[in-house]
Amino acid sequence: MAALVAERDAILREALTTLEPTQRQAVVLAARGFGGSEIAAVIGRSEGATRTLICRARSRLRSDLREAMG
Repeated sequence: MAALVAERDAILREALTTLEPTQRQAVVLAARGFGGSEIAAVIGRSEGATRTLICRARSRLRSDLREAMG
């Protein structure tokens, strides 16, 4: 079981590296529980632009993870 978790984590880390730095930062902050306004302030974008950025980044991650995990 631990080997599967380690493999999944490695695949996720690899998928995160394919994102643009701002996308990666926003997704990681969201995963750590930061709210939209907080993330927007950190990355220097409006809340609306931040929501769009995160949505697109998550969509790409889902696609990349589906491909990687078969």
